[in-house]
Amino acid sequence: MPNSFPPFRADLFVLFILLGIAQGLFLSYFFLRQKELANRYFGLTLLVMSILVFDVWLGYSNLMFQTLWLVDFSEPGNFVFAPALYLALQAYLGEKSGRFTWLHFAPAGIYFLYSCFALYSLPIPYKYNSNIDAWHPELAELSLDYRGMRWRFILQEWLDESMIIQGAVYVGLSAWVLVQAFRKAQLSFWATSNSRLSWSRGIVLISVVILVVLLFTKIYNDDDRGDHIIASFISLSMYLIMGTMLRRTALFDQLQPEKVRYNRSSLQDNDQTDIAQRLRTLMEQQKPYLQPGFSLQSLAKLLKIQPHHLTQTLNERLGLSFFELTAQYRIAEAQALLRHPDTRELTIEDIAERVGYLSKSAFNAAFKKQTGMTPTTWRSGLE
Repeated sequence: MPNSFPPFRADLFVLFILLGIAQGLFLSYFFLRQKELANRYFGLTLLVMSILVFDVWLGYSNLMFQTLWLVDFSEPGNFVFAPALYLALQAYLGEKSGRFTWLHFAPAGIYFLYSCFALYSLPIPYKYNSNIDAWHPELAELSLDYRGMRWRFILQEWLDESMIIQGAVYVGLSAWVLVQAFRKAQLSFWATSNSRLSWSRGIVLISVVILVVLLFTKIYNDDDRGDHIIASFISLSMYLIMGTMLRRTALFDQLQPEKVRYNRSSLQDNDQTDIAQRLRTLMEQQKPYLQPGFSLQSLAKLLKIQPHHLTQTLNERLGLSFFELTAQYRIAEAQALLRHPDTRELTIEDIAERVGYLSKSAFNAAFKKQTGMTPTTWRSGLE
């Protein structure tokens, strides 16, 4: 082994990534302590990403030379975070996972067993060569006998390609689940009225950005020297997640399922299913939301249920508040009127009044929140 190693690298990347790791570990600790499955999957995602970034941080800062036994220790985690994030979103959006959920983590398990037999047991001199090959190709490798050792690196040679393919598949699945959830809620993909869907959309978009950065970094770097760029983007995502949480009055309310609020309610799941079906039929056929005096109490009366049972069903089954539900149906009706040739001559004020709004300003605000644009802009896009 050499008598000296490259000195510790101290720059902004080292500090930025280290703080990102700290935030990721804090967030993962919080989520993993929760009972809800979505929170635990999300906590697992953040924990694994923090470990992967820590591995990169050790290599980039040159501290890996002081801990050579840790070389490649986090590689199985590359096959964990993508399926864990997908399962977190699936559970968070109310989709049930199948009986064979564990198969999502089979590649990670296989690679972990491979690492135990082939990589973790490598002598330190071989790990030194692996480290400088990844981070300091300008340094001379130790002269070692690799005869009979090549089998140890068979799977590792395809790690980047396998990780990118798996990541693309799961990001695609996450996006598909999210799009279906928006369609089910009858919302535009860019609508901001449903906080649960907005949060999920942000997570999927962050995943897409990280995947694109990963792809381009690996294309333009044959070794690991560009991994600090990937680690920086992941750290940035930690900052964004933390910032989103801290801006809320109730910390982490986005990922806290509403069922906690109703743990003493007598309303069962099958009751909620029945209420949700009757609600959808009523809203589509009778359209009570078009009345300016439409309220939670009046809707509950039409459904012949208690208002608090209606609120619980909206929160737990649909992930909506009463006002979000009302806005969805009213704006969908307004879009139909704006699109129909027989009502093209109606003013925005007329449209607002027809769908139940008492003022143009309230209608404009609700329309923009649902679609991302004003009614006038949306109408002009049809021409």
